[in-house]
Amino acid sequence: MYGREAGQFDAPETLSRLDAVGARLGVALEAASQQEWLTLLDTALAGVGNAVFITDPNGVILWANRALEMLSGYANADVLGKTPHLFHSGAQNLDFYQRFWNAIKNGITWRGEIVNRRRDGRRYTASQTVTPLLGSNGQVSHYVAILEDISERKASEERMHHTANYDALTDLPNRACFFDRLGQALALARREGQSGALLFLDLDRFKQVNDQLGHAAGDALLVGVAQRLREQVRESDTVARLAGDEFTVILPRLATLEAAAGIADKILDAIAAPFAIAGAELTIGISIGIALFPQHGETVEEVLNAADHAMYRAKKAGRNGYAFAEAVAPAAAADPGLVPEHGNV
Repeated sequence: MYGREAGQFDAPETLSRLDAVGARLGVALEAASQQEWLTLLDTALAGVGNAVFITDPNGVILWANRALEMLSGYANADVLGKTPHLFHSGAQNLDFYQRFWNAIKNGITWRGEIVNRRRDGRRYTASQTVTPLLGSNGQVSHYVAILEDISERKASEERMHHTANYDALTDLPNRACFFDRLGQALALARREGQSGALLFLDLDRFKQVNDQLGHAAGDALLVGVAQRLREQVRESDTVARLAGDEFTVILPRLATLEAAAGIADKILDAIAAPFAIAGAELTIGISIGIALFPQHGETVEEVLNAADHAMYRAKKAGRNGYAFAEAVAPAAAADPGLVPEHGNV
């Protein structure tokens, strides 16, 4: 500041007033700077592609950007004052939310995937980051959540996984998936001290269908067989297609020969019913080999080989029947209550 007279600003009262004016100007400039920064921040968050919302310490939504409206289907007016429970889909269990809240309440940033529900009821998968903001007292004052919609990526991953693990024709687990499932069943049997069974199935005279009616008819027959096999077993069982007209059925927690024979009987009866293929009725048979685990092997290869060899024994015995792995065949044959007598060995 400039004055015409020397010592014009030396008076204590004048200095006090100037100090007050300077303080007010400083506060005004600071507020203007902060407001400019807040405006810039609001503009930036409002314009980003990812959905963003800010909540108070209780999870009540205080601010949300346009991208959240596009992602969730809820207008800002419907979101503000609500909690993220508005997006709850039921896909996550209580333990998930307990671990989530334990982390962010302790000031730890949480990152992970979450399945939410849109306003129209459709679900979507989001990659979400929730960052706690701490106040001057060290306590959480706000939470900032950023969500990226990864539904398309997850769907693509699931399609790739399905293609790699399921048969393109019958939609049954393929050979690779079968080996994995059987390995899991063997591990479960060892862990729980229980037994299970593997059925190896091969259609009888399937080549004649292809030769006489064509491969399209053969494919339709395989699809029909797959459907009937699925209908004869429990949800916990696995029906797989290994190759061609070879199928397998994994039966975990199935300890006796009698139980395995009962499943084989159901399969034989189901496959014996005529199939309507290419305008004609086809009647086919199926040969089944049965191996119990761990009785007939402790590895996937051992159990599969035992069931495979038993299936060939069933074919040699006249087809359209079943046979047990050789290690238990004598005992089974000695007990008519375990092995029915309609052509099975």
